[in-house]
Amino acid sequence: MSSFSIPKAVTHVVHIGAGTGTDVTSYLAAGLDPIVLVETDANALTHLSDFERQHPTVRVVEAAVSAHGGASVFHRFNFPDLSGLKAPTDALTRLFPGLKVVAQE
Repeated sequence: MSSFSIPKAVTHVVHIGAGTGTDVTSYLAAGLDPIVLVETDANALTHLSDFERQHPTVRVVEAAVSAHGGASVFHRFNFPDLSGLKAPTDALTRLFPGLKVVAQE
């Protein structure tokens, strides 16, 4: 479980890139309402949906978030933690020689 302090003025949370939801228990304990979990990874979404079913204050949104408006291509890699809106760079493929794009959405 994550350990962090939440300022009293905070009443809700939008967690972009929520992953498997390791911080959700802390959000619930702090009484945050609503809790919006934004994630693109299908495996993580399955786990996050459990929180949504168990807690009426939790909402899960499947989306990729960018500072740029409009549609973008999401690159899914064989290393899910590296997936994102940016195409793989030469530096990234040198760092992860087995890196492959498995889908572009």
